[in-house]
Parts: sequence; structure tokens; C-alpha cells
Amino acid sequence: MAFVFIVALLLVFSNLYAADAPDTSTTPADSLKSELSQSDTLGIEEGQGEGVTEGIEEGAETEAVEEEAQESSGAEESLQREATKWWSVHPKSSVSIKKQKDVAKWESKISLNQRLNERITLRLDTSIQTRENTTLNRSDSDDATTANLNYRVSDDLALGITYNSTVSARRFSLHGGGPGNRRKKESFKISSDFNHSLSDAVSVRLKAAAGTTENLSSRIRNKGTSQNLSASVSYSPSEDLSTSIAYNGKHLLLDSRIDSAGTALFSSQDRTLTQNLSVQATYKFIPGISISLDASQNDYQKQHPDPKENAQETEKGSGRSASVSSSFNLWEKVTWDLSVSFDETRKTYKLNTSRNSFVRNSDLQGSARIMPWKGATLNVGGERKISRGEYETQETGNDIHKSLTLKLTQDLGPKANLSITALSDLVSISYDDKVANPKDRDRQSNRISFNLDYNPLKKITTKFGGEYSVDQSVYIKASSSANNRTTRKYRVSGSYKISTFKKITVIQDYDISAVYTFYHFAESKNSLVRNSNVKTRLNFPITQRLKITLSHTYKHQDQGNYRESGGARYYARSNETESHSLNFGFTYRLLKKLRIMARQGYFLQRNWRFKNGNKQLDYVTANTEIMGRIGFTYEIGDRTKFSLKIEQHRKEGERVNEAFKSYRNVEFEASHVF
Repeated sequence: MAFVFIVALLLVFSNLYAADAPDTSTTPADSLKSELSQSDTLGIEEGQGEGVTEGIEEGAETEAVEEEAQESSGAEESLQREATKWWSVHPKSSVSIKKQKDVAKWESKISLNQRLNERITLRLDTSIQTRENTTLNRSDSDDATTANLNYRVSDDLALGITYNSTVSARRFSLHGGGPGNRRKKESFKISSDFNHSLSDAVSVRLKAAAGTTENLSSRIRNKGTSQNLSASVSYSPSEDLSTSIAYNGKHLLLDSRIDSAGTALFSSQDRTLTQNLSVQATYKFIPGISISLDASQNDYQKQHPDPKENAQETEKGSGRSASVSSSFNLWEKVTWDLSVSFDETRKTYKLNTSRNSFVRNSDLQGSARIMPWKGATLNVGGERKISRGEYETQETGNDIHKSLTLKLTQDLGPKANLSITALSDLVSISYDDKVANPKDRDRQSNRISFNLDYNPLKKITTKFGGEYSVDQSVYIKASSSANNRTTRKYRVSGSYKISTFKKITVIQDYDISAVYTFYHFAESKNSLVRNSNVKTRLNFPITQRLKITLSHTYKHQDQGNYRESGGARYYARSNETESHSLNFGFTYRLLKKLRIMARQGYFLQRNWRFKNGNKQLDYVTANTEIMGRIGFTYEIGDRTKFSLKIEQHRKEGERVNEAFKSYRNVEFEASHVF
């Protein structure tokens, strides 16, 4: 209530200030009238205003100016009338209730974004969210409020007041006592934003904010003041050159305290200082060639209490980054880009020195787009990235990543399109241990794939694709060489869609793959996994209101030990899985605002194991599911809307969780603009 009262006083004060403030939005007509009156007073008869006098004697311009002045005067009177009715705002409120299986959610929102007059804007957002999970016996709630009042003093200067509050509670027993964990954050700040153009090429911006902040949790409490400052200068003398320099700084001073059962264990004065300086520039040398530069430097220092140590922790960090990118588009058939980037970060801790770290990354990327012949597009890309991390542990080391990508797209005419993609990727991971680290390894991946889209008729579309890939991992240390392996994957896929009479459609997808894994020094671990999937969908639009769908999915997988010796192949299957999923559903629009849907599903899965070459049934999983849904939406005018959706699920089967054999999902939403 106190906050609402403060906002109301600010609104009244702002409107009074707006009424007393000098009007800087003088219309051209008013300006011209004032010039005429001054000229008349200073002596137009003496010849000091001959040009103005001649224009007025013509008469036409004077009439147009007077009409414009009358229109502007009417608009100002309208704005003044609206300003006197600043209380006639229209907030939007909404309520949402959802229950899905064992989780129930409640959410309510109130939002307001109102321009009270030509200078004052008010924004208010508040929400309450609650979530309960009966299976986990847990309840979470989050309340958030944000209020913002902006007052534009002039075209260059704006003032603002912002209030934020969030309260989070975590309760680990739905029927127990108070919350197990509660946290509250609250902040209030006053800000100013100055944005001014010194010339057509130079503009400056300065933003400053100051306020208070408070953070309360179960053990840690801190409150204090915060200041933010940001400044930027932009220079753009022409369309070919644009540069900017920006600075951002934040200072936070808090009084912190760690409590335990009401007893103060530790208190401190914490200080956080963050600074960032960045530079950006873009220059176009000639049409088709451009270069961009981005660089930044940031430093920070944080002091905060450590609950485990009951002492003040000091964290320091710094970082810098730079990147240069260029684009060359000199020829219509050849364009390419090149970029180089570098960044590094450093963190040090006073108490937890084991968390000290230094990470450096460098990246080189290039790409080209070539149109070698008619209907063909070739995209080539490459990257080389080096990452080094230094820690107080044995994880200090380097990662080197190299990749090359090639993609060719060929237009085969109005009915067909072909694309071929090739990828080569190499990753090397090494650590600085004096003795070889067991995790030192190299990994190389090569992949090639193709896709063909073919539309023989208007109502028939087909797709066909294939893929072959090789993934090889090699561990450097001899004791880890048993993990060295090579994986090969073969995959073929296809699909088609046919639209028949009365908009009946048939869609089928096929996918067949085989994955071979070979261990270089442990042949007994070699394996083969084969997958086959077929999915069929039928859509029957009986009427404009009634639609029926039928779908079936078949999956088959077998796996086991695989080896090759003397040109012969030996495959010993260990297990096999086969599943069928059949679904039948219909959707009926009973009324314009009312929809009904029902679905009947059946699932069957069989698992076999192989012992001594004999196939034995391991277990069978079968379940059925019936789902019905009703959805209703209703609108009252342009400001009120209701929606309700109810789903009832029923499952039967030996392996169905007892808690979810029968459950209901309910969703209700209501919104209104006052």
C-alpha cells in the first residue's frame, strides 16, 4: 500500500510539473507568429523585414499557416483534456489455472502500460505463480512486481523511477508448516537518460541511476545502495564509416549478515565494482568490401559473505575480447567472409583458491558462397579454435578444434532439388600433467550426406536421403588405449506425401540405420546396432467440422557383438526389440468456440534375448490409452476473453504407473482489460 501511495503522489507531482513546465514543442505556426510580432515591433516599416512582408502580402501562405495553427491548437487542447484524465488507465489482468498429471499451477497477472500524457508513461507488472507437485510433495511460489514511471523532460532528457520486488518460497512438504526456503529481493532506483546529437555525425548518450537494494534469504541478509553509470559516443560521418565507444560501470555497497537460528554469526560490508569499456567500428572500403572491429575490456571485484567459512570472500575477475570480421562481395557468383576473435577471462578468490582459473580462446573462421554453374550453390566453411584453461587442479590443458564443411545445392528443375553435405571435424584434448593424463585424447569425425526432394506431380511429394559417417577416438595414454574405438554409421531415409480426392492425405516415413563400433584393442567389446522405423499417417477431413486421423509407427532394433576376421563377418545378436504404436483420433468443431477431440491409442512391445544362439522372449509390454479433450473459448467484446480445456486420460497396462493410470488435465485462462 505504501508503494501504491508513493506512485500516486509521483503521478500527481509529475502532472503538476508537466503543467508548469515550459512547453518546448512550439509549432511552426506559433514560431512564425512570434517572429512576425517581433518584426512588427522592431520596425518592419524601416525595411528590416521585406522578405517576410512580401510573403505575407501574397496571402496564401498566411492562410495555410493559420489553418495549421488552429489544428495544432486543437490537438494541444485534446492532449490537455487527456492529461486531466490521467486516472482513466486500462490495466490488463489474467488468471491461469493448469493441472497436468501430478502438477498443478496457478498464475495471475496484472499489467499496465499507459501513456498518461505526451510526457509521462506508467508501466506496472505484477504476477503471482504457484506450483504444486504431489509426487515430489513440493510447493513453489514466486511473486514479482515491477513498476516504472518515465517522465520526458525534453527530446534529449528523460527521468525515470523503477521499483522491483520478487519473493520466492520453496516448501518441501505440502501439508507441513512454513516454507523450507524463502527469499526476497527488493530494489528502488531513480534514473536519468540523456541522449543528444552534437552534429549529424556525432551523438552522445549518458545514463545514470542510483537507488537501494535489499536481499533476504534464510541465512544471508544484505541491503545497501547501488549506482549505475553508462556513457557512449557514436561517430558516423558517412554511410561507409560508423564507430562507437561505450562505458558501463556499476557500484554496489551492502551491509551483509549471516544468521543461524536468530544468532548473528558473521557480518561484513561488501563492495562490488564492475566496469566495462567497449569499442565498435565498421568501415566499407569500397562497395562489396567491409570490415568490422569489436573490442572490450571488463574488470570486477566482489565482496560477499561465505556461509561455509563464515567469513568475507573476495572475488576478482577481468576479461578482454577482440574480434575482426570482414566481408567480400565483389562478384555476384562469389562472396566470402573471414573473422578472427580472441577472448580471455581470469578469476581469483581469497578463500576458495581452488576455484582460481584462467581461460583463453582464439577462433579463426572463414566461409565462402560460390555459384559455379547454373542452379548450383556451393557453401564452404572452416574453423580453427584453440581453448586453454588453467586451474588449481589437474584439469589445466588445451583443446584444439578444427573443422571443415562443404555443402552443394543443385536445382534439378521445377520438380527436383539435390543437396550434398560433407563435414570433417578434429578435436584434440591434452592436459599439462607431467605424467600422461588418462583423459588425453583425439577425436576425428567425418560425415557425408545427401538429400533429394522430388515432386513428380502437384499432389505428390517425395524425399530420399542417405548418410555415412566415421567417428574415431584415440586415447594417448597406453593404459587408456582399451577405449580407442571407431564408429561407423550407415543411414538411409525416405518419405512421401500423397493428397488424394477430398483432401485425404497419406504420409509415410522410412528410416533404416546401422551403427558399427570397433574397439582397437578389445575386440570383445565390438558391437552392432541396427534400427528400422516406419511411420504411416492418414488424414481424413470428413467435413469442414469433422476430421479423422489414423497413425501407425513400427520400430525394430537388434544389437549384439560384431567382428570381422579373414574377410568373414560374425554377428552374434544379444537382444532384439519390436514395437507397434497405433493411434486413432478425431476432432470435431461442435460450435465456432467449442472443439471436441478424442484419441484411442494402443502400444505393444516385445523384447527377446539370445542365449546360445536361441531366441527367447524376455518380456512383453502392452498398454492402451483413451484420451478425450474439450476446448472452449469465448470473448466478450474486445476486452474480455475466457478459455477452458479439459483432458481426461485413461491408461491400462501392466507397466503403467499406478498414479497415472487415470488422470485429468485442466487448463483455464481468463483475461480482461479494464
